Amino acid sequence: MSQDGVENISVFEKILSTANSTYLLSIIVGGLILGPIGAVIISYIFTTDITAAIENATVLYFTETMNYWKNVLGLFFLQLIMFYLLFMIKYMYGKLDHIKYKLIELLPGGDAEFKDIFSIVTKPAPPLIMAGVFMVLYGVQAIPEENFLAFGINRFSIVFLFSSYAFWFVAFTAFFWVYASSIRGLYVMGKRQLNLRTYAEDKMLGVKPISSLSLSFAFTYFTGLGLLILLPIALSESAPSFSYYFVVVVVTLLGLIIFFLPLYSFHLQMRTHKEAEKGKLRRMLLDASNIEEISDSPESIVEVKRSIDRLSKIIQTEIIQEDIEKIPVWPINLSILGRLAAMAVSIITIILANYIMKRIIHL
Repeated sequence: MSQDGVENISVFEKILSTANSTYLLSIIVGGLILGPIGAVIISYIFTTDITAAIENATVLYFTETMNYWKNVLGLFFLQLIMFYLLFMIKYMYGKLDHIKYKLIELLPGGDAEFKDIFSIVTKPAPPLIMAGVFMVLYGVQAIPEENFLAFGINRFSIVFLFSSYAFWFVAFTAFFWVYASSIRGLYVMGKRQLNLRTYAEDKMLGVKPISSLSLSFAFTYFTGLGLLILLPIALSESAPSFSYYFVVVVVTLLGLIIFFLPLYSFHLQMRTHKEAEKGKLRRMLLDASNIEEISDSPESIVEVKRSIDRLSKIIQTEIIQEDIEKIPVWPINLSILGRLAAMAVSIITIILANYIMKRIIHL
């Protein structure tokens, strides 16, 4: 990440930058070594049996083994989720950094105000502290001990277990921190007084990058949600319970709320801006109506000029009125809404298709 970025690189980029390689290559190597595939490799080294190695890795992550292909499928989905977490950290951070200067243009305080709002995104301490807390809470349970013993107690397995679990927790908390702090940053920015452009300069008053950024975060949210709901669907033979569907619907609605929540503050400012433009128009109409009307038989050039000025002002206010009515009051357009709706509908479609298929299979 260049020094022209938000301020610093994210905590996970700092960790992986020690590999002296590109971030993409780093997450592939790190994800393979410390993810489910790495667990299978470590177990295979000591068992020399690929089936037993897959079963041991499955017990490590799922606490119980399934049939061979479901074990493979479950580990594949976990590996995919790990790659998703690592890649999306970079994706979200990159999206924010990409439109940095467009956001700065909207802030009266410029670059300093931008850093004041968004520098929290790259702070390394919060996600590392959260990861440490989650590791302690998870470690005091009985489940991890059983998983560890089933996987192996040799020193290589122990080193892998601690490294892998630390990697998982840091990846998750870094992902969560970048996502949540970015959403929080947009919300805070919407509360600040913005330098909105005029409708003549920009049809979206300069806030279109805001909706694009929010859509990127929504894409991150619903992609992750899709992976999480596909995992139990793929591994379960029976149709999920009603409570499962209820939770999925609630979480889907939550994603929509998170999308609109920071945009609402921008909506209020855009609406205020539109009302201010209407106020200017009313004053222009008042000024035009105050120009004295000339008589049917004008006696001087001055009166003719006044009449022309009055007509031109009336025509001008009518043109301005049409433009004012077109001023949007939300920083989103139909294209953004369509893509957001497609994301939400895809989640509902997945669970409905699964429900129908499982019912047909069990007929």
